[in-house]
Amino acid sequence: MKRYLCPLALTATLLLGACSGGDSSNENGAGTTSKAGSASASTGAGQAGAPSTSSNSGGVASTSAGSPTTGGGTGATSASTSPGTAPGSTPTTNAGPTTGAPAASGPTDVVLKEWSVEASKTSIKAGTVTFNIANNGKSKHEFVVIKGAYETLPQSPVGAVLEDDLASGALIGRTDSINAGSSAVFSTDLTAGPYTLLCNIASGPNSHAGKGQRLNIAIS
Repeated sequence: MKRYLCPLALTATLLLGACSGGDSSNENGAGTTSKAGSASASTGAGQAGAPSTSSNSGGVASTSAGSPTTGGGTGATSASTSPGTAPGSTPTTNAGPTTGAPAASGPTDVVLKEWSVEASKTSIKAGTVTFNIANNGKSKHEFVVIKGAYETLPQSPVGAVLEDDLASGALIGRTDSINAGSSAVFSTDLTAGPYTLLCNIASGPNSHAGKGQRLNIAIS
């Protein structure tokens, strides 16, 4: 019988030494903590189910479980698109209204009567100018175009323009006599400057231009 007691005693001694190792429990039941420099997971008292991870620096850096956050912590990421502009599209710019070159001057209507010359416009664009002339008077009249304002032209004592005394090229042209109630058309090229439209019929002491049948116009 003595032969069997020694092995049993030795086995009991080994088992007893294994149960009395270096691990210790916290008296408050707060769990276990690792030594500095080791990584461990700890569970605090009263926070069951909230896992935390510890850093290797000796302190405990915890990361709470839950939804990941982005930027301001809302966890939502949104993309904005400018209103009215689809991706890949080219914005358009409304073009404003265009302005073309000024229209060429149309014909100028002229009315002759005792004792006046009336025109539909007295400021005319330079170039080819057309006059549509109507004699609404009671006698014959002519239509004459002279370069220069009437007041600057050489005149007879009764106001008729002395055509022979005009500067070279100042007499632009004239129509034949136009009967009462008739009409004529006169076209010519005019450069910029002042011009006189008149009836230059004169007989003795009578001058149609001297009585007022004249009109200054401007070509520009």
